[in-house]
Amino acid sequence: MTQDETGQRIAELNGDPMARIVFLLTDSLHHQAVLAGGDLVTAKRIGGSTLLAIHAFTDADNQDALTLLRALRNEGLRAD
Repeated sequence: MTQDETGQRIAELNGDPMARIVFLLTDSLHHQAVLAGGDLVTAKRIGGSTLLAIHAFTDADNQDALTLLRALRNEGLRAD
């Protein structure tokens, strides 16, 4: 992609909250898979958890999605 195309894609991503969440979950899956290495059982569990998280957001109505996001935010702020 050209620099302009990359900028356009980033702008589209930043303008869509669901796309940002899916991107973050996918990025998390990638990094966790690297950590799992050759351990296929761990990689499968990580993948399953990430897919369940994506499903929880994409299948939720607006109120449920807000509740999930609020809970994630609260957990993130509570963590050391």
